[in-house]
Amino acid sequence: MKNVGLGALTMGLATILATPAQAAADASGGFNISLEVPAVCDLSMPDFVVLEDQHAVTGEVQEFCNSANGFQVIASHRPLNRDEVVEIDFGGASTRLDHGGVSSIAFRSGARFGYVPFRIDAPHLEGGLAVSFSLIAI
Repeated sequence: MKNVGLGALTMGLATILATPAQAAADASGGFNISLEVPAVCDLSMPDFVVLEDQHAVTGEVQEFCNSANGFQVIASHRPLNRDEVVEIDFGGASTRLDHGGVSSIAFRSGARFGYVPFRIDAPHLEGGLAVSFSLIAI
């Protein structure tokens, strides 16, 4: 008889404990979900053409950056001598390279993906010149 009473008590407790909770009719609630997406930026140059007779290089650069604040396009190069002048037309905006070796050549507001034409004109170089483009997310 003791075993039957203990089993009935266990079943009664299980029924009480298994009942789902109910919110009051005037209760309110909610929750917030937040997500932080890291900035990912990339720049690539699939092909370019050297125009030796014009002392120029042309091509396209592929820009990709998901930063909502935008990004800066930078050209890195060797320091230029006082008499050397190098101009870059980057997507229709013309800029002269800084003699120090790092030049800001474009600013983009907001996220962006696309191809940008460029042309580098260097008619009076005293030596070779390599220009490297990069992106800095803001």
